[in-house]
Amino acid sequence: MDEVLTLKERHLTYNTLVCLLMTLKGQQTTVDLRNRSSVTGTVARCDAYMNVEMTHVLFRDASGKPHVFENFFVQARNLRYVHIPPQVDMRKSVEKFFDRNRVRKTDSKISYRAMRQQAETVERVRKLKEKAAMKQEEAGQ
Repeated sequence: MDEVLTLKERHLTYNTLVCLLMTLKGQQTTVDLRNRSSVTGTVARCDAYMNVEMTHVLFRDASGKPHVFENFFVQARNLRYVHIPPQVDMRKSVEKFFDRNRVRKTDSKISYRAMRQQAETVERVRKLKEKAAMKQEEAGQ
């Protein structure tokens, strides 16, 4: 994702299959439209609302007549079906998308409560390690 997403766009991206369509950027694919026409071309961009921009497009209207366009924009509400190219492994594409676009919190303030819980957890782990070490010493004697 090249641009900064709003909270709603981020939610849509991570909770719907639009992320799969976003992984098709740069790939040749066919999009079927609601009016029984189709668009075949290279996906240039897809946003979180599923609006698709394509380049080097062959548009076939409902009667089957071809029209060539350099750029083509498909509004999400006009999409019926997106053909995923056979060379695309959908599962790996989505996993790669999430790995590449993982949200990282930086410079976030940690609340006092969270710091206290973290300190308590660290203390519990330390005590468990001590108990395990003592059991090993007893078993070794």
